[in-house]
Amino acid sequence: MHYQKHSEESKLKMSIAHKGKHISEETRKKMSIAQTGRTPAKNWREIQARGWEANKKRTGEKNYFYGKHFFGENHPQWKGDDIGYIGIHVWLHKKLKKPKECVYCGEDIKPIEWASISHKAKRDLDDFIPLCRSCHHVYDDIASKRQRDNYGRFL
Repeated sequence: MHYQKHSEESKLKMSIAHKGKHISEETRKKMSIAQTGRTPAKNWREIQARGWEANKKRTGEKNYFYGKHFFGENHPQWKGDDIGYIGIHVWLHKKLKKPKECVYCGEDIKPIEWASISHKAKRDLDDFIPLCRSCHHVYDDIASKRQRDNYGRFL
């Protein structure tokens, strides 16, 4: 992979775009800390050769996340019960894994889904049961909720 150098015209444009912008002292310190111990690479092969060795410097206690457990409720972006449809299903699949068979018909061949007993998205593992897709549609009464056209076909 070869990188092209910027033309004099594009360098001038970038220079004009950055005129008057100042970096705070705090940001300068952070940038300095991030670059400590690094030497600039001469070409991309040298960057590839460094590979793991270059990243080793930030492992262990030097890494910000070292010793901190940012999983589940300890994660800074944890939303608790104020979660959407997709989020609850991602959480559910991590906790309950893939269901084996439908509780109603006992099928294990069809795609099995987790269905909410209360029909509300909430973080309660006891509120979900494994159902095959056809039983899930019957359980949620999806057909009556879908709109139909003048000929009775689903939209």
